[in-house]
Amino acid sequence: MYSSEVREIGTALTKQDSACTVCHGVSVPLEKLSLSQRARFEKGTGQKHVLSIITPIPNEPSCSTAPCHAHSPQERKLGLLEVSTSLVRIDQEIRRNIINTALFDLALFLFITAIIVGYILFFVNRPIRRLLQGTQEIGGKGPKAWIPIHTEDEIGGLARAFNEMSARIYTYTQDLEKIVAERTDDFRKSEEKYRLIFQESQNGILLTNPSGRLLDINLAGITLLGQDSKAEALEAGNVSSLFINQSDWTSVRDQIRRSGLVRDFESQLQVQEASTIEALISGNVLKDSQSQVIGYMLLIKDITEQKKAERALVKGKKTIEGILEGSPIATFVVDRSHRVIHWNKACELLTGEKAAELIGTNEQWRAFYPEPRPILADGILEESYPLLQQFYRDKDLKESPIIPGAYQAEDFFPSLGERGRQLFFLAAPIRDPEGKIQAAITTLQDVTEQRRSERVIRQNIQEIERAYEELKSTQEQLIQSARLASLGKLAATIAHEINNPIAGVLNYIKLLIKIFSKGAVSPERLKDIQGFLAIMEKETARCGEIVKNLLSFSRPSVVRKEPAPINEIIEQALGILIHKIEISGVTLVRDLGPDLPPVTCDFKQIQQALMNIIINGVEAMSGGGTLTIASRFLPKEKMIEVEIRDTGIGIPKEHLDNLFEPFFSTKAEGKGVGLGLSVSYGIIHKHHGLIKVESAPGKGTTFRVHLPVQEPANH
Repeated sequence: MYSSEVREIGTALTKQDSACTVCHGVSVPLEKLSLSQRARFEKGTGQKHVLSIITPIPNEPSCSTAPCHAHSPQERKLGLLEVSTSLVRIDQEIRRNIINTALFDLALFLFITAIIVGYILFFVNRPIRRLLQGTQEIGGKGPKAWIPIHTEDEIGGLARAFNEMSARIYTYTQDLEKIVAERTDDFRKSEEKYRLIFQESQNGILLTNPSGRLLDINLAGITLLGQDSKAEALEAGNVSSLFINQSDWTSVRDQIRRSGLVRDFESQLQVQEASTIEALISGNVLKDSQSQVIGYMLLIKDITEQKKAERALVKGKKTIEGILEGSPIATFVVDRSHRVIHWNKACELLTGEKAAELIGTNEQWRAFYPEPRPILADGILEESYPLLQQFYRDKDLKESPIIPGAYQAEDFFPSLGERGRQLFFLAAPIRDPEGKIQAAITTLQDVTEQRRSERVIRQNIQEIERAYEELKSTQEQLIQSARLASLGKLAATIAHEINNPIAGVLNYIKLLIKIFSKGAVSPERLKDIQGFLAIMEKETARCGEIVKNLLSFSRPSVVRKEPAPINEIIEQALGILIHKIEISGVTLVRDLGPDLPPVTCDFKQIQQALMNIIINGVEAMSGGGTLTIASRFLPKEKMIEVEIRDTGIGIPKEHLDNLFEPFFSTKAEGKGVGLGLSVSYGIIHKHHGLIKVESAPGKGTTFRVHLPVQEPANH
């Protein structure tokens, strides 16, 4: 009927037109519309937004009754009023607001980015460079390195830990040099004392390794074997070849291994091609500071003549006189009246008292004591055990296990010989056919040298044990020093590893600056920017984790054994060493067993032991190679096995026995001090584990570390 657009006047609308479908778009036309239903947005000419509002025209009573209208009162709606208005100015205002908001966001982002870059350069990059400089200084022999502390964050904590580490390394180095000098002097004196005793002993002393190979021999031993020099004697090779009956050597060796010593074992020895002797063998085991068996010491006494005499006495025994007189053992007989009836030649030689002066008298005490007193034979004749106890209680008095009614004792007699003699004496009753005691026979054995040697050996053992305890007390210091030395050795590569993610973050920041400098950023580009920021966050967190691990590794800690997952220990060790492995051109292969039971250990010490072995393997592959680390459970042994295998140059067979000795190294001078594997060996042994090594030149090396899943109650 009417429109501001003249061309629309007179045109007809259908119920499908946009203005009509609001009410007539349903089966039953709507009678009433809300404001939101009456308003709609449309695109007008030129793609400009238009707001249209429709208003139904109701049939009011004034309309139906007025003369100007001819509408029936039953009609409810007379028509429709549609008003449309342009939204051009509103659209322009919205676009201006979007542009202003984007420019503000860009400026804010650039401001924050500049703050982050400045913070990293001042508070991260500069301290890291100073830390790298300090790690390079710490290897010198000058004053200890020191880094100024300006912050209390993780970098400041790392600098503080570094200063403490530097001070401890300097102190430990000074103390260790002093201790080494003192121990060297003590060992030199002990060795001189031992050598004097060793060479002056009247009995042959042989030193062997655990397999029996002869390592050293004294002068008496050279004479005993019928050789002219030590070199000829050592050519005998293995001690087992001296035994005519190989089962005797097996018995001696097994008894030493089982109980730690053997005493007075008799055997026949082949000393020359056509010469044999009968020997009395005593010995004990030799151990190192780690209580590992390193060999045996055998004391061999030639008793060939003694045994021949005994056999001759048994064979040619015709009378008691003949037996006693021909015996090489000092023997005398006292009758029922306490008178001396026999005093053989051996007794004369031993005591210096002539038989003619004592036979027929009751002055047998004169050969041993300065004044009259009962001797062992007198107590036997009286059958008085209280009498024996009164005079021999403190002389190791005991009943003979062989002869019924006989007693034995041992005492030192200062009047015998030049310096006195230690005598072992045994008194036994001589009974008549009715069982009555008619006499008492006493035999004497000079055990002076034997006891003196035993005392010296015991003193040496005590000195060695004291030295071992002192060395043991410094073991923890050595472990800590090795840990700090490892940290110093890795500091340069770790600093480089921290620098890599920082360089990546800086590159992303430069990329973001370049992106935002081009103007508005599209939604697709915003997703890329979010990805860049996520990578920056991850790399920054990685730097923090590296610093945290370094702080934890460098601090000394109290040994605390508790269940720990072995794979986690391996991963933390690799986390510290991964950059060294990568820059060495080594390919790392992990083969870690799943669901392994935990091992009872000190986490940091086992981590250090594995790191030392891994570093050794990486350094053995100077031209690159493959490092394989595997873990598995050995149910039969109830142990966890960690296998570290490299494809390096290998270890010569002659060096395998010395591999874990302190300060042993096959590297060039300045490349290592030979403490890493020794410290690892000590740590694993202290945890009741073991290390096995398999290697051959050019075929790589495999270390197998076995750790118990549960520490034994009695080890």
